[in-house]
Order: sequence, then C-alpha cells, then structure tokens
Amino acid sequence: MGDIAQLAGRLKTLAQEKLELIQEFRLLSLKQEEILSGEDLAEWENLLEQKETLIRRIDGLDLQAGQLESEILDILGTGTLEDPLLLAEHLWQETLALRQTIRETIAEVRRIDEAVTNKVLVLREDLATKMHRLQREKMAVQAYGPKTSPAGGAFLDQKE
Repeated sequence: MGDIAQLAGRLKTLAQEKLELIQEFRLLSLKQEEILSGEDLAEWENLLEQKETLIRRIDGLDLQAGQLESEILDILGTGTLEDPLLLAEHLWQETLALRQTIRETIAEVRRIDEAVTNKVLVLREDLATKMHRLQREKMAVQAYGPKTSPAGGAFLDQKE
C-alpha cells in the first residue's frame, strides 16, 4: 500500500503542475483578447506559439498521469480512479480538489477562447467587406482607364 501512497503523491504533483500550466494558458487567452482590439500581429502570433507549447506540456503531463493511474489500478486489481471509495482511500482529497479546479479552469479558458474566436470572426468579416469594397473601387478606377482621373471615376461611381 505504500506504493499506492507514493504513486498518489506523484499523481497529485502532476495535477498541480497541470493546473499551473492551464492557469498560464488562461492568462495567455486573456492577453489574446486584449490584443485583439489592437493590431499587434507579432504579439498575437507569439501568444499562439506560447499556447501551443503549453498544450504540448499539458499533453505530456496527461500522459504521465495516465501511466500513474494505470499503475495504481494494476496494484489495486480492480476499479477505476473515479470510484469514490478508491479515491477516498488512496488519493488525497487535495488531488480531487485539484482535478475539480482544473475542470473549472478549462471551462473558463473555453469561454474566453470562444469569445476571442467570435471577435476574430467579426474582424474577419469586416476585413472581407473592406477588401471587397477596395476591389470594387479598383475595378472602377481601371474601367475608366486613362480617360479620367481616379477622382473623376469615384465621382461617376457615386452618381451611378
């Protein structure tokens, strides 16, 4: 049973590390939301790269935690780690609290990222509208050719 306590302690440590990474990910998402109102694309890309790095690190922690959980289940012989009796007996209550906090933080990150995604979609739609307008104006100017000045072409477009 000492092995289970040691494995459970390692599992708790991994959960703490995962929570720290997810909280860092949350902060990056909030920064992305702030940057969205500005036009700092380099910073936006930097934040995306940082988030991708965090995702890889979180995946690594999940893999390690999965291996530890398998080891614990092998020692126990039956059940799952979600079984309340096993959790109460072999895992610290702090680990349960960490897992709940992780779930809540992930839900918050999803809400933030959804808001960011919606803002990006609105900005993309605005940009597409502006691009379409510019293309129309360019075609109008080209249609008038050397016969009129661009200002004259714009005047004629407005009259039509």
